[in-house]
Amino acid sequence: MKIEVFHIYQPDKIYPAELKSAGFRERVIAQLIDGIILGALIGILLALISRGKIFAVWISPIIPVFLVQHVEGLVPQLSDWWWGGYHQTISLKYLADIHLAFPSPLQWIIYIFYYSFFHAIYGQTPGKMMKGLVVLTEQKAGLSAGKSLMRWFCYLLSILPLGFGFWMLLITKKQVCLHDLLVRTRVYRFLELAPDRD
Repeated sequence: MKIEVFHIYQPDKIYPAELKSAGFRERVIAQLIDGIILGALIGILLALISRGKIFAVWISPIIPVFLVQHVEGLVPQLSDWWWGGYHQTISLKYLADIHLAFPSPLQWIIYIFYYSFFHAIYGQTPGKMMKGLVVLTEQKAGLSAGKSLMRWFCYLLSILPLGFGFWMLLITKKQVCLHDLLVRTRVYRFLELAPDRD
């Protein structure tokens, strides 16, 4: 028995009427998968660029915010901002210090490229491929590079305040988030909806 991990959307094999709006849980799981992939990628990059002096653990799927651990005595230079970001240490009375990393330009570029590239080329990020989801326009067509990029920037509007733009998914009839409304896109589920027509 063949088990497929990644489900690539093929518009010639799926009728538009078979696409169903993706639910909250499916979208959250897909976003978490993407966050883990991005977190691992940036964590490895930080360790390589810092020559093992900085390690990071992902905590945010859409914005590159990480918990970091660095070697004792490391004082990041101003020139490290482009790849390492700004580190704020929070000292706790009964627990170990927490080092919170705010996004660097390199991290922003990786995040923007990841979401924009995959949505423009495939209509799916790897997380959405694993869940059988695809992002299309309201007319059920693929996204252009510009629309894909705009959709990512609208993620930032969905985050404020307190992620309200994402919670809209639970209260709107069409199950859309704020960024989908603004860019006129929809996230559809296609996995296991269409039989093999070969």
